[in-house]
Amino acid sequence: MKRIAVTMATAVIALSASGCNENNVNNDSAAFSSAAESVTENGGGNQDNSVGGNSVSDDPIENAEYVVGQYMKYANLEFDESMLKLMTSEMQEQYKDTVENQGHDHGYDDNEENMLSDVSFTADREQSQILESVNIKDEYITAVELIGTVSYKNQGKEASYKGYAIVIETPGHEWKIAYAGTKSQAYLAGIIADDESDKADSNAAAVYEAAEKACTALDGKYEFKYMNYISTENDDFVNEIKKNLPEELIDTYFTVFITDGKPDYVLWSEDMSSETVGQYPKDS
Repeated sequence: MKRIAVTMATAVIALSASGCNENNVNNDSAAFSSAAESVTENGGGNQDNSVGGNSVSDDPIENAEYVVGQYMKYANLEFDESMLKLMTSEMQEQYKDTVENQGHDHGYDDNEENMLSDVSFTADREQSQILESVNIKDEYITAVELIGTVSYKNQGKEASYKGYAIVIETPGHEWKIAYAGTKSQAYLAGIIADDESDKADSNAAAVYEAAEKACTALDGKYEFKYMNYISTENDDFVNEIKKNLPEELIDTYFTVFITDGKPDYVLWSEDMSSETVGQYPKDS
């Protein structure tokens, strides 16, 4: 029997929400290997906690937790429409497109004992919150940022990882998953935004401008060999970028993506572990 592992299902959704771009062989560029897809339409954010649809209580966080828990269980069972029905229409499209464009099967043909089991999701109620707005195409009346822990057994051994999702309540009081992955990818995809992410985008723009100046200064003297360049590298191009940066940005973490010898877009964060990631231009 073919089954979809919960970890694989979550990764597929996270990547489909962000989009993928090739990068060079630098290990520390892995966190920045996804580019953002712009999603700017907002369906509204007025709260309505009426019980209905697939609600289990009048608590939005509890409803969101229930839906994500169901999604995780379906993701680890033989795939059927149950999993898709828990997604927004936009997320369904992204998921289907990602699966159709993969060159391999996401299912398992291994024996039953090799499958993940006892999959569950537990929300961290102190960190989870109701959001004022999210940038998605689907209409909603409530949006929840859900942070918690996915627990499971892998060949009998217990394991867990941090889970992050954005769940909405539709006007018909159906709770749907609008995003699952990491918070940094949600920032990159433009699904969520705040003062910190606006600042990160501004810093990415400053790096982009510095990269353009570096290209002009190195014209005819430098050959681009990679598709992206990272701030931690000792490279003439990177060093020239830093010459043009404000002092407070010199030691921050950024990646400059190159197309035809010119900057294509920039991803920026305070350091490698930052959840808030900025991009410039946003529509790249």
